[in-house]
Amino acid sequence: MRALPILTALLLTACGLSEEKYESKFAESYCEYALECFESPVLEFNGWTDMDTCVPDFGGRFADSSTGCIYDPKAAKDCLKALKKHPCSEAPDMPATCDLAFVCGDGTDDSGL
Repeated sequence: MRALPILTALLLTACGLSEEKYESKFAESYCEYALECFESPVLEFNGWTDMDTCVPDFGGRFADSSTGCIYDPKAAKDCLKALKKHPCSEAPDMPATCDLAFVCGDGTDDSGL
């Protein structure tokens, strides 16, 4: 009977978006959004000229900021969908659902994004 909770956890992880996959997909989606929507000074400040400069830089910072947080695969999926539709007019704000993909510390998103 002790194997049932472990098996259930494995099945839930297999059916959803893994944390590592989400971090990678979010970095790519965020950088696509940033390169299309952010003002030039913001891109220059970060040193982002294209996907090759943005993804490794932002992805590394994002992964570091989510360490120790509780990951919600459903919210992560919802975030990626919302980000694809997010208008440039709201940049640099992210869709509210993205705050729910990782819950840190006091029960709120603390990823610094």
